[in-house]
Amino acid sequence: MSNETRQPVKYRVKEKSLIGNQVFEAGQVAEYDGLPADNLEPLCDEGRARAAEYVESNKQRVATMIAANQESAVGDPAKFAEQFAKALAEERAEHAAQMEKMLALQQESATKLAEAAHNMSLLAAALVQAQAAAPAASATEEAPAAPEAAAGDAKPTEKAASKAKG
Repeated sequence: MSNETRQPVKYRVKEKSLIGNQVFEAGQVAEYDGLPADNLEPLCDEGRARAAEYVESNKQRVATMIAANQESAVGDPAKFAEQFAKALAEERAEHAAQMEKMLALQQESATKLAEAAHNMSLLAAALVQAQAAAPAASATEEAPAAPEAAAGDAKPTEKAASKAKG
């Protein structure tokens, strides 16, 4: 492809296309100064020469892309399937490892939850024992009140003693 400025040539538009910032409908004739793609049908010898140049340049671009992407499996179905299967196996192995970690965490959480439940039941039992012991303690706190009542009984005796003095 040369860098010289080309004069536009006429092409019949095969399908609706944008050519030089203008939309052309199928069947219209358009003038174009570049290499025509498959959407343009040459109407003169210069147009046919440019179309052939486009086909050749396209082959060169494709060959360059293939050479640059030899490791890619896109163009080879068997190689693509092999690489896809390999990638899938790697993903599955990674997911299996993640699941193992998650299951270990779940087991650890279940163990801690069971331990917490056991500690709660021990605490509840101690609370029940403390509440059962509380009425007995309040009964012993009321016991000193009885001697006061007895002292109240002694008051009439004191009155009698003071009468005796007086």
